[in-house]
Amino acid sequence: MEKKIHRHSNVELLDILKNSSDQSRIVLAQTELEKRDLSQNQKDALEMEYQQFLEYREKRRTESLTTEEFFHFFFFSVFASNEWTNNNVAEMESERFEKFGFEKKQKEAAQAQLYGFIFWILIGFILLSIFEYL
Repeated sequence: MEKKIHRHSNVELLDILKNSSDQSRIVLAQTELEKRDLSQNQKDALEMEYQQFLEYREKRRTESLTTEEFFHFFFFSVFASNEWTNNNVAEMESERFEKFGFEKKQKEAAQAQLYGFIFWILIGFILLSIFEYL
């Protein structure tokens, strides 16, 4: 569900104007920005904020998982599904990474889940071997 145009920040409206391929969204964003009646000083400040927004967006795209996030995906993604609420925290985080453009985090999370799955399989085999030996 997409938010309504009047709920966008000035920076988000400027981003739509500069990057959207949907002509109707561009018209709506332009109209909304004009309604806000920004002074020239505010427009200049908005342009600087937009440049900072672009830098943050690029940083998000290339930022790695934190150690805590990695271990969460590694150890708990196998057991994160809750049968009563159908709530899988790892899946929700993956969806958030995709929605907000955390491309590198998304790839690293998938790797951590795979490594965690292999880890738990190995632990199962080791425990099975130990119990068979006893």
